Amino acid sequence: MSAIVKLENLLDRPKVCLAIGNFDGVHLGHQVLLERIKNRASEMKYPAWVLTFEPHPQILFIGHSYKLLQTYEQKYNSLLQSNLDGVFVANFDSQFREQSPLEFLNYIKKVLDLQAIQVGYDFRFGKGGAGNAQFMKDFFQKYNISVEITHRQQIEGITYSSKNLREAIRAGDTKYYYKTAGRYFTICGEVISGSQRGRKLGFPTANIIPPKQQVTLAPGVYAIKCIHNNKTLAGLANLGQAPTFNEHKYQLEAYFHNFEGNLYGEILNIQFIEQIRKVKQFDNIDQLSSQIKKDIKWFEEQIMPQIERTDCTEKTEGV
Repeated sequence: MSAIVKLENLLDRPKVCLAIGNFDGVHLGHQVLLERIKNRASEMKYPAWVLTFEPHPQILFIGHSYKLLQTYEQKYNSLLQSNLDGVFVANFDSQFREQSPLEFLNYIKKVLDLQAIQVGYDFRFGKGGAGNAQFMKDFFQKYNISVEITHRQQIEGITYSSKNLREAIRAGDTKYYYKTAGRYFTICGEVISGSQRGRKLGFPTANIIPPKQQVTLAPGVYAIKCIHNNKTLAGLANLGQAPTFNEHKYQLEAYFHNFEGNLYGEILNIQFIEQIRKVKQFDNIDQLSSQIKKDIKWFEEQIMPQIERTDCTEKTEGV
């Protein structure tokens, strides 16, 4: 069976231990839950799978103004990097949304031979989110299927949550994101042809349009890295507008330190390490060029030593 399976395409009824949730961001709180279902599955000698939903339920409730911490592909990759056996994806359409809590539980019981279930304390399901973790536990108790509830996970008094991560990204706090997600916030996209402005300034950039469905990282200049052809590329990125040139579209321009080559058409996963400064407008090109040189000097002194100490096999959110 493939590692990512559409739930409605299942032809058999596999025996699985199952974690259920949206897992937006697959943060450290989620990872505690995933670790628990893996341990239970190992003890019971059954595979450990996840059930998640596409699109994210909130998109059906409030529309596309709801933005994701990761694209769906990034999320599935992060889940599989947790050494699970696979991911079931339920199509969360209007018909699925209208299921009562009881109908939802009967449905997953019908399509999966459930051996154990793990959910978070705040998981809701069924029409209007009427079902909760305790309702699920009571339902499956009748069938001798154990449902365990993973309780609130915290760091320094702050709850691990997708909401908190979303707020951090909108504020440009990528260090908080790393601390609570266990990975860098990542924007994935194809390198496209740009204005060649960076090349003319002596700092050629790879230009990427960020995915529209992903939460918008606060505009700014960031220290970044990515893995390309099994090598770590590191440098700086300008994210947002280019006010000095009167450009007002949200875009990513990535400069990789000491890199020479053509990246056009390549798919890159840009990991955001730290915000260096806000985007600002300069009076002329010379001022901008001078600032870029200062940014690069800071990067060489503060960030490059960290990157050189890390293994390039560090987990990413590649596609």
